[in-house]
Order: sequence, then C-alpha cells, then structure tokens
Amino acid sequence: MPSEDQVQTLKKRLLQTKNELEAQAEESNRPEETGELSQTGNHPGDQGTELHDQAKNAALNNQSQQQLDAVYQALQAIANGTYGRCDVCGEPIPY
Repeated sequence: MPSEDQVQTLKKRLLQTKNELEAQAEESNRPEETGELSQTGNHPGDQGTELHDQAKNAALNNQSQQQLDAVYQALQAIANGTYGRCDVCGEPIPY
C-alpha cells in the first residue's frame, strides 16, 4: 500500500495526465480542415483517405476517453481513501 507521500506524488501525476488528456480531447473536437474547396475530390481515393482518417481519429479519441475515465477513477479512489487497494479482493496493491 502506498504511503501518503507516494499517493500525493501519484495524485500530481494523475492531475497532469488528466489535464493533458482533456486538452487533447478539446483539440480533437475542433473541426479539421481538409484543404479541399469542394466536396468532390480530385482523386477517387480522397474519400477513402478521409474516411480512414475519421475512423483513426475516432479510435484515438475512444482510447483517450478510456484513459481519462481511468484517471478519473483513480482520482476518485484517492479522494475516497481507497487508492492502493484492489477493487475486486480488497488486498493492498504494492507501490
């Protein structure tokens, strides 16, 4: 089980990670400019490339959201005083 100093160090790191992930999420929610003046591309592969980029960005956003959820859970466990214990069996987790 981590000491109080270790928990505070981890809390600082979690808050930093939280801020970074929230900034990434905000950045990814901005509309992306493709540089095209019309909806019709000059090459048939343009739409496929755009679709691929959208799918990739959606997957990265999903992964970031999962990481952010885990950070929120860890911060909540610190606030509750349950950080450092297994949620399933209640045994201490080594630092």
